[in-house]
Amino acid sequence: MKNILNTFIVLVTALLLVTTEAWAQMNVYRGRDLIVANIDSITFNFWDTIEMVSVPGGTATLNGSNVSISTFQIGKYEITQKQWYDVMGSWPDAAPSGMYGVGDDYPMYFVSWEDIVGTSSGGSVGYTEQGVTYYTNGFCYKLSVLANGNGTTLGNLRYRLPTEAEWEYAAKGGQSTHNYRYSGSNTIGNVAWYSGNAGSNLHTVGTKSANELGIHDMSGNVSEWCSDWYGSTYPSDTSDPIGATSGSDRMMRGGSYSYDTSYCEVSLRVYYTPTNRDSDLGFRVVMVPFSAPEMINVPGGMTMLNSANVNVSAFQIGKSEVTQKQWYEVMGHWPGTAPSATYGMGDNYPMYNVSWEDIVGTSWGGGVGYTEKGVTYYTDGFCYKLSVLVNGGVLGSTHYRLPTEAEWEYAAKGGQHTHNYTYSGSSTIGNVAWYTSNSESKTHEVGTKSANELGIFDMSGNVLEWCSDWYGSSFPSGTIDPTGATSGASRVMRGGGWSANAANCGVSYRNTYTAPAGRYNYVGFRLVLAP
Repeated sequence: MKNILNTFIVLVTALLLVTTEAWAQMNVYRGRDLIVANIDSITFNFWDTIEMVSVPGGTATLNGSNVSISTFQIGKYEITQKQWYDVMGSWPDAAPSGMYGVGDDYPMYFVSWEDIVGTSSGGSVGYTEQGVTYYTNGFCYKLSVLANGNGTTLGNLRYRLPTEAEWEYAAKGGQSTHNYRYSGSNTIGNVAWYSGNAGSNLHTVGTKSANELGIHDMSGNVSEWCSDWYGSTYPSDTSDPIGATSGSDRMMRGGSYSYDTSYCEVSLRVYYTPTNRDSDLGFRVVMVPFSAPEMINVPGGMTMLNSANVNVSAFQIGKSEVTQKQWYEVMGHWPGTAPSATYGMGDNYPMYNVSWEDIVGTSWGGGVGYTEKGVTYYTDGFCYKLSVLVNGGVLGSTHYRLPTEAEWEYAAKGGQHTHNYTYSGSSTIGNVAWYTSNSESKTHEVGTKSANELGIFDMSGNVLEWCSDWYGSSFPSGTIDPTGATSGASRVMRGGGWSANAANCGVSYRNTYTAPAGRYNYVGFRLVLAP
């Protein structure tokens, strides 16, 4: 019987995501019933879905700060011991014990912030969310991989810890708040396991009443890690604050079974060293879908581009330049010099210090991915990796690429809706562009100037943008979808940038080009989506 059970498949849900671990001398249960005792090793093929609750965004007052929170999804329950082991296959340090509470539906504890997020010493960069880098050895990254469906590659869902602002907003009930002292009630015993009723141990999740959003245990049971560094004042940003930029302690919220009533209040702030593990310290997760660049449909048509009559087919182009957040989420590292505050740094700032080869890839760094408009896109480049990511981890029929020079100028002029402006969207440059006279010698967040006739931002100024074409001394003269010179030493860049004068930001100006390996703090890019 023991030999037969050496490979025992447990199907928990129809999702059937895979993890394999050998446990020594273990028992197997169905629900609470013992099926088999003392199996030496066992192979599991299983996945226990984490139930999420949608939290509609809105404005709120959190600890005296007026903030705006975007919509997100948060765990209905604290992460359980079963969910932890399903994903990780081992305990981070001491295993849960009967002294504090042990079982499938008990919350996970003895878990540090670093166990959840991962570390650079134990893993490589996975992705960045809300200013925190999640590493491949952490729970969140491993869970994100499992959620992709094939269990081996990162897909378009990312799990992370909540920010402190998100945590408090959800604990208070979001836009459905009744302004309770505890999460879901002013009577703590209705919603929380705390020092007055817990009996010095944890309890299974969800056994107390939920709050206004249907979320359980945000007061009591285990204190919950948040992603933020602790700062002496609550984050004062007006939109999706993420706390201090550095520190020695990470935030935790909600109180626990070992705390009195005051610690379980939804507004109380507590912090702890990120390496610490304790019997009353656990977590819940937030789920965020990967946000692919927003695209704008550009209807095709005949047009005059730099004195050449051309016919441009319909295509989709990025509404904004590719941002630093989008780059890092796809690539997991900076191509050369990282963005800096000197030239503009943040999630919504355009990516710069990026070469044409970083975007397209190289034959010496990757294999052939696909060919679009005469350009080979390699597997080590941003375009290929993004194309794979949005398709769930495998290459599909939709490919991202750089715009041709003709497509770029056609879109910058407004396509068939053109008003023949000097700059993209206006003949008054300050309305539509960050350039040398107003940029303060740095980039600015994308989309902060007015859009052009098609709803596209920053095609004049901010960063100069790579195009796919080789540079030629005259504009491509082909009558249908011209793709430029057949060979050359330099690739085309268009649109000017924060360091350019007004003339160089004009939609027809094209005397800007450089070697495809060049990286500059005023050069970035936007994408075209090719079906």
